[in-house]
Amino acid sequence: SPSQYDSAGDDESVVSDCESVTSGGHVSERVVRKTDGADVNFIRSRFVCGMSTQGLKVEAVSIRRNSCSTVMAEARVQSFQIFARAVAKLRHGN
Repeated sequence: SPSQYDSAGDDESVVSDCESVTSGGHVSERVVRKTDGADVNFIRSRFVCGMSTQGLKVEAVSIRRNSCSTVMAEARVQSFQIFARAVAKLRHGN
């Protein structure tokens, strides 16, 4: 049976920044390990903080990036990055 990482298709509900946090299961070849330490620490801290506000105690075991293999996926990544920078600027980096 295919995993949730095998194909995002055109599902607009899929997170478009290609950042994924998984708690287990199978990871396809399309997912590669993130290597930038600052990004990994930021993603981990934001994920854990966000989940703790929901009353959950979580530990991020692995931070991985989906390799964006299609033109549409890459366009969604670029669009999300532009949006993320605009929000960060609006919120003074927060």
